[in-house]
Amino acid sequence: MILFVFIPLCFTMKQIPFPMNNYLKNNIQMSINHLQEKDILWEKTTNCKNIINKYFYKMNTNNYDNNNNNYYGEMFKIFGYPATLIIINNEFKYVEEFIINKNLILMFDASTLLRSSFYKKYKNINIKNAINNCTFLII
Repeated sequence: MILFVFIPLCFTMKQIPFPMNNYLKNNIQMSINHLQEKDILWEKTTNCKNIINKYFYKMNTNNYDNNNNNYYGEMFKIFGYPATLIIINNEFKYVEEFIINKNLILMFDASTLLRSSFYKKYKNINIKNAINNCTFLII
């Protein structure tokens, strides 16, 4: 009796029973529902402080005020929920900071769609000195 319990446990690494493991291997369909262009949206905002406090709490490094003429924010939304806030300097046309909700981006596998739609919308904007630009390029 003990052998019937311990032998299957020795062969499974993640403690999943063999029938369930085989079922998942055969029936799971990865990447069936890809995120599409119609599911995302870019929205311009000047209320950066309110959005950071509501959706990106403690993810930013700089403190931004609402309705400031020096900068504005561009929100990348997935199904209407903000996943990324990009702070853009109005005067010199460069990105000051990327504020990214990494969990949401990775959950929907939206990183390539985020970057491609950003480059379509802003072709000649400088991101070299932006805060969190490595995260934006790597995620």
